Amino acid sequence: MGHIGIRKILESIPLDVSIKTVAIGGIREGNIRRLVRSSIGSNGRVLDGVAVVSAIVGAQNAQSATARIVDQVMAGKSKENREMKRAVQSVEEVVKSVPALLTTLRQNCPLTHHISNYVVMNDTANCTLALGGSPIMAPDVAEAADLSKVVSSVVLNIGTLTEPFVECMVEAGEFSNCKLN
Repeated sequence: MGHIGIRKILESIPLDVSIKTVAIGGIREGNIRRLVRSSIGSNGRVLDGVAVVSAIVGAQNAQSATARIVDQVMAGKSKENREMKRAVQSVEEVVKSVPALLTTLRQNCPLTHHISNYVVMNDTANCTLALGGSPIMAPDVAEAADLSKVVSSVVLNIGTLTEPFVECMVEAGEFSNCKLN
């Protein structure tokens, strides 16, 4: 179901209905904040919590693991995240905001780590440049951790995968998610 499914459920619950919502399944300490933040409904409704077992039972110190998990849930539920979800409510508003977004993108020229297949690598780099970003095409797992410290985003193209590309994607994705948390 993922965060999109959770968001759809949260948006279907009227705000005047008092019901607690908890997500369960595949939840780890490293993905809690992102899960909670990404699942916030456009109506501002947010998960009340998460149900985890292995993240606590498998921890060296269950009490500190629980405290860290609570911190991650609270960070995901922050008022700032809820207000950000309410800020864009329609496709028309998104379309109207594109010129301002492009201006911001071009002013900041963010460095984007692309892990892509050779078929579209050149096209992806050119599109990123055309939009105002700065691409780096580095499919080597040895570079993923260091790059995650300096890039603004990571693009993973799962077109024609090879084992080294998959290893690099996993490494870059994990380090990028840690950076978000």
